[in-house]
Amino acid sequence: MFPTKTVAEAVSQTRTPNCQTIPWSIASDYSWEFKCQVDVLEVESFIVVLEEVGVFRKILTTDGKVGWIFFDNCFADCFREVNQ
Repeated sequence: MFPTKTVAEAVSQTRTPNCQTIPWSIASDYSWEFKCQVDVLEVESFIVVLEEVGVFRKILTTDGKVGWIFFDNCFADCFREVNQ
């Protein structure tokens, strides 16, 4: 999860999205490169999508963090929509 859409866009242009979770070491590298905190969403995480802009989603996590993620159709199987 990236702190801003600008960082998410920059990262999406430097790497080809795939269906693998970004490992902690890569998140750490991006944090250092963009001088921000990049987080990894854990398996079974719950998120709320606050905004959609193309392949980018502004999300709220269960621990109160707000940030941006990006994915294309190959990530569709990584998410499941639930209703409360």
